[in-house]
Amino acid sequence: MHSSLGIVEIPALAKVTWDLYNQCQIIAKDAPAGFQRLVTELGSLQGTLRTFADDVNSNAFFFEKMDQDHKQTFERSLGACLGTLQRLKELLVRLKGFETGDGKGFWQKIKWATQRIQIEDIRSKIMVHTCNLSLCISSIGNASLVRLEKTMVLAMEEDEQIVLSTEASPVRDTDSVVSPMSPGVVELPANNEEECEIDMIQEVRDRMSELANNRSSVGSSKVKHTSTSSKSAVWQREPVDAPEFTESVIFKSSVGMFEQLKMPTMKSMNPPVVVKSCEVRILERSFGEAWRSIRRMVITSSAAEKSPRTTELSMPFSGVQINRGNMSRQLVLQWSDTCQARSDKTDGNYNTLYSYVYDDTAPNIGVGLQFHSHQEAEEFEKAVLELNFRPDFSWTQSSGSGLIYNAVGAGTEHKQYKAVLVFRTHASWRYSDLYYIYRDADYTYDHSSSSIHFPRIYCTDYISTHVDQLYHPEIPVTFSHCDKKISQTTIEFGNDFVARSFLSSLSPLYELLYSRRIQSLSTKSTSVFGFQMSGKRSADIQLWRRGTDFQLAARWDDSVPDKWLTMAVPSEFIDCSKENTRVTLPRLPYLRGMTLDMMNVMARSPKISNAKNKEGAMPISFQTSKDRDEFLALLQGQQLPKFL
Repeated sequence: MHSSLGIVEIPALAKVTWDLYNQCQIIAKDAPAGFQRLVTELGSLQGTLRTFADDVNSNAFFFEKMDQDHKQTFERSLGACLGTLQRLKELLVRLKGFETGDGKGFWQKIKWATQRIQIEDIRSKIMVHTCNLSLCISSIGNASLVRLEKTMVLAMEEDEQIVLSTEASPVRDTDSVVSPMSPGVVELPANNEEECEIDMIQEVRDRMSELANNRSSVGSSKVKHTSTSSKSAVWQREPVDAPEFTESVIFKSSVGMFEQLKMPTMKSMNPPVVVKSCEVRILERSFGEAWRSIRRMVITSSAAEKSPRTTELSMPFSGVQINRGNMSRQLVLQWSDTCQARSDKTDGNYNTLYSYVYDDTAPNIGVGLQFHSHQEAEEFEKAVLELNFRPDFSWTQSSGSGLIYNAVGAGTEHKQYKAVLVFRTHASWRYSDLYYIYRDADYTYDHSSSSIHFPRIYCTDYISTHVDQLYHPEIPVTFSHCDKKISQTTIEFGNDFVARSFLSSLSPLYELLYSRRIQSLSTKSTSVFGFQMSGKRSADIQLWRRGTDFQLAARWDDSVPDKWLTMAVPSEFIDCSKENTRVTLPRLPYLRGMTLDMMNVMARSPKISNAKNKEGAMPISFQTSKDRDEFLALLQGQQLPKFL
């Protein structure tokens, strides 16, 4: 093999590949995913050949440095590549006969099922050629790769045993494929194109991984995205600019070690998957709505490496669990991404639906980090568990802690709402749950336990690119977007004061002074037969204050449709019954509804249409005289007796 081969044949082969790539691009619109993957692999091969051509043109002695074995291996690699490209060229000639000018119509006319097997075979071979050529060039002058080259030579000798026909193949239940790297026939299901390449290229992947990773690194079979290009590595860790969102780096630090752990045991993999002396970044992508935000963690290997590698992991705002000892610089964390397979639903016709979902109750990603100091580990934990802006309210108690943030919607009205971050613990793990409370909310406050329950509260659901489909995914599943979903939660506080302060922080205008469970609260209105009493019994009442104005809010149990009642309460003209547990409010207008407007402390969204603009006297029976006296003292601005 003379050096002129590199000057003439490699550029010519690169040009042929480029021409075929352009032809494929023309018909790739609306093409099935299998053909689009072929175009992607063809582009990779073209890029590899073009790089080789540049190396040859810039080094006149490129091939003279090769021994005879290297030259023969390289020549056979080019010959096998040319043969596959010729098959692709013949296929494109046949496909051009079906051109209609309409992408979808074109592929319907072709009948994809009759061409799928051959196209998948060509794609797999192109991928093998790209790996072989890269390995061949990388091995020049490196004696440690002799064993890999010998394996590659044997593989190319067996490559001619591929049994797939170059002509259109009939649809079968199974496809027989002979792997050039693993001799033998393997039966593969015809309805799963993604598996057709596994045995054919797995050994090449393993050998390329062995070549590229002389030190321990994160395995490509487990990480979500790995790049071995210096430019890609730098780009991937930098914020992305886009009109629909903004992205920023909220944490950046060098770490002594990053390790990916086996789930769910959180033990080291075999062999261990470790990156030493690397950089960890957390990037936050913010959209117009706070609940649509998402994070990603990027681990970049040392910049001293010839080809820096990056690992990217999608990270939610909720449910990231961290285990770190006091003053420790080491920590482990686990969470769920959107790649958990589920097939427990059907389409109504007994056909299984396949989905990949986010499930915060079953983490599927485990990571270990070793920082250089415990301060850096603490800052990382804070960045993961909290939001990246100043909270409006916070509480810290032995029973729990949390933060409340102000959020603004993206619509034209810029509606404000609250983001509530609750820190929780489970065994030695610490994590945070993030909820969103809008102006109109519903909750119950248990004064005896100082706990607040939200029966309907919003949180974020992370959606993947593959949901409720009749087929398995043909390409890797990734995060797609966020949706709002309704959940429920209970937040426990250490005492009544902190619980009331929490509710007060949800209202920008009012302060909650009093909350108790009462025996009964009834609305008294007049009728032709005299007074008519409503049948409402026990309830929770709250007294809110804005300046010198008071607002009463009462909530019955869920069995009552319009469970909330609100009314303005005067500090005078209150009938204090001889019974020391009873008061009667004068005849005043009141509102009923299913939710409470936290800004104005007014009932909203009535289910019963005639619940609006009502008025009547309101007798209230407290459980104890102490509860009644506290209510009156706050309403009338009096000091309570010390014995109460």
